[in-house]
Amino acid sequence: MEYNKRFSATTCNHAINISEIQKNKPYPIMNAVRNTTKFGQSIAITIKDDSNNTFRVFLSKIYLIVLTDEGINDINKEKIKLLIVSQGKYDRTEAYALSLTYVCVCLCVVFKNMID
Repeated sequence: MEYNKRFSATTCNHAINISEIQKNKPYPIMNAVRNTTKFGQSIAITIKDDSNNTFRVFLSKIYLIVLTDEGINDINKEKIKLLIVSQGKYDRTEAYALSLTYVCVCLCVVFKNMID
């Protein structure tokens, strides 16, 4: 079963640019891969939209520092859940501002156990 989830997380409809992500809309990160492109090292993430379509997005080089190998492994093994949200472009640099948000799933279990 784990192989099916991992395979479906790595197969996606197509790659999109960061500029195509809707502003202020959270997208769950399903998978992350550190790879080398003709432009150098990069991180590609697979995100899911509201219609359950998956898309591959290549992140800017600054995120090589933010998402460590350990963090990428935790995302891929579903130890942590992250959402990516575009904040739009910075006026001065024209770079896209992205935020990563942890989704805490442990509180749901605690509350469910308290109710039961």
